[in-house]
Amino acid sequence: MPYSRQHEFEADRLGVDYMVSAGYQPYHATDFWLAMSSLHQDSSFDFMSTHPSDEARLDAMRAHIAARSYS
Repeated sequence: MPYSRQHEFEADRLGVDYMVSAGYQPYHATDFWLAMSSLHQDSSFDFMSTHPSDEARLDAMRAHIAARSYS
């Protein structure tokens, strides 16, 4: 597959950076993924997915937000 979990993490980081540059609060990105995670109840095939789990995405976004001192 052409895209990996690392590509998804990078897209999330860039998305947060663009949001902040546009004047949005970075917590809106984590709010979005919390809402998305409520739609995904079955994650039994995460090991086969090119996308990171919702929990991993949230953790990575929170770490990125903290590292950039956005909050």
